[in-house]
Amino acid sequence: MAPNGKERERDAGNLSLGTGIELGRGVPVSGCWLCGSHENREFLPSTAGREVRSQDMKISDLHYGRTARIVECLRCGFRYADPLPAPDLIRLYEDLVDSEYSEGSEGRIRPFRRIVKRCRALLPQACTLVDVGAGIGLMCLAAREEGLDAWGVEPSAWAVEVGRKVHGLNLLRGTFPHPDLVGKRFDIITVIDVIEHLPEPLTLLREVHAALNPGGLAVVTTPNVRSLAARILGRRWWHYRMAHVGYFDRATMADALRRVGLALETSEPYVWFMTLGYLSTRLQRYLPVGPFQRALTRTATGRALLQKLIPVNPGDSVTYYARKAGKEGL
Repeated sequence: MAPNGKERERDAGNLSLGTGIELGRGVPVSGCWLCGSHENREFLPSTAGREVRSQDMKISDLHYGRTARIVECLRCGFRYADPLPAPDLIRLYEDLVDSEYSEGSEGRIRPFRRIVKRCRALLPQACTLVDVGAGIGLMCLAAREEGLDAWGVEPSAWAVEVGRKVHGLNLLRGTFPHPDLVGKRFDIITVIDVIEHLPEPLTLLREVHAALNPGGLAVVTTPNVRSLAARILGRRWWHYRMAHVGYFDRATMADALRRVGLALETSEPYVWFMTLGYLSTRLQRYLPVGPFQRALTRTATGRALLQKLIPVNPGDSVTYYARKAGKEGL
């Protein structure tokens, strides 16, 4: 898409921050979230269509392609929502309930176990971990299995209650940095599929840096907006959704980590584990697999097959491992 040739006027002081937004309206943004430049082009027009609600933020949301207006910074290439889809994104997450997510826990915890093991290899002395945007606490559970003292911070009251009652985890309701963790330092801080939901990614990364022990690891997983899948699918890409307001690629993520003083050590593709049934439901957005799925539900063998976990690696989401400077005297 060609640049529009105009710099949009942004003045949050002239906007009424009521509950929800009217069609085509939101919270205006002042400059690129990474480099501060006001020069951008419209990359995707808004397809919000109605007021944004908490359920639009679900991880299990199927409305691929429904987004706020996305612009691309002409200086650094970062893509972000302008205007934001709602005046108070955190409130939407506080009220979020996503039972379908919790039902898929057996598959969702597997990539977390892989991340924890990679952290153990990079930092064998690690003893503590905090997970930012912890959901129902599956990363904390994976860390606990590896003998780490793990804490999670999560705004959703529903998710915190599930994590505490079902798994007995140390989950704190709220946002990071949390008041109960002030003054504490951690060996590992994980930010898994969270940073793309927030309008101030550098602020979050600076807080992560501040809360790490010297030599500690920051682990960030986020979609790669310039991946092959994203380029082929365009607006229909599954990561173009209302909950996502910031879109990184490998270059902009490396730049963001550098800006806050974190040294990128390695990165790897993020591999999901999904049941065949869960995957086929989502593939119906792209392929005529509905009859195949319905046929499988008619037999016991087919129903068992739909519950089989399979690895899924479309190569469009990346986990970055970055280290805070300092001696690894943990």
